[in-house]
Formats: sequence, C-alpha cells, structure tokens
Amino acid sequence: MQARLDYQKVAPEALHAMLAGETEQRLYALSAWRDTPFYTPREKAALAWTEALASIQSIQFCTKSS
Repeated sequence: MQARLDYQKVAPEALHAMLAGETEQRLYALSAWRDTPFYTPREKAALAWTEALASIQSIQFCTKSS
C-alpha cells in the first residue's frame, strides 16, 4: 500500500516541483545530491553554484556582523 502524500505538510517549493513532474525520490535526495545518480551533470553544476553563492553570502553576513 502506497502512503498518501499530505499536501498540507509539504513545503510549497517541493509541491510546485512535484506538480511540475519532479519525483519525490529526487526531492528527498537533494541534500545528498553529490552522492546520488539522480542528477545530470548540468543539474549538479547548478547545485554546486547555488551552494557556492549561499556560502559566499553566509561568509559576508558573518563578516558584517562581527
């Protein structure tokens, strides 16, 4: 028996992705994107770029707060 998804408990971004055809498997594995075969090289490059930008922003925020 497959569990029913409670859409009220799903983040809006994830819900939009699923409605656009994204699989739950890829969404759940997103935090481990480097170690999974579910993402294309182009997607992995975009994820790496996003992490780099978030890291830079975090460093700048910490520097400004000090």
